[in-house]
Amino acid sequence: MMDSNKIGMVDQEKFNFIISIETAITIPKEGSSIADGFEWQEEVIQMIKDWALKNKLGPIEAFKSFDRDLSGAITKESMRKSLVEYLQMNYSAITNTRLDRLFKMVSFYKQATI
Repeated sequence: MMDSNKIGMVDQEKFNFIISIETAITIPKEGSSIADGFEWQEEVIQMIKDWALKNKLGPIEAFKSFDRDLSGAITKESMRKSLVEYLQMNYSAITNTRLDRLFKMVSFYKQATI
């Protein structure tokens, strides 16, 4: 119920809302939506898509741009450096927690690399 995005994570706002419910009648039913706090991650994903389109990169070329060590996987540090270089994001705004959540959203296997 808390993990409506099915990524193995829930934000604090949703967690607090669910545990503050006092009666079973007010618990949201399965499939109903409660806002998640994944705005930053969703914005970053859109920024990456826009960057790839602007630079006329297909999915493979865009992936290779973020795979800085050419290992076939994008690490969190590689993602951080790429976001700063390609999207001119502020390094300090890319916290470990935000990166963890971003990777949970985009990683099919929910691992430390994409």
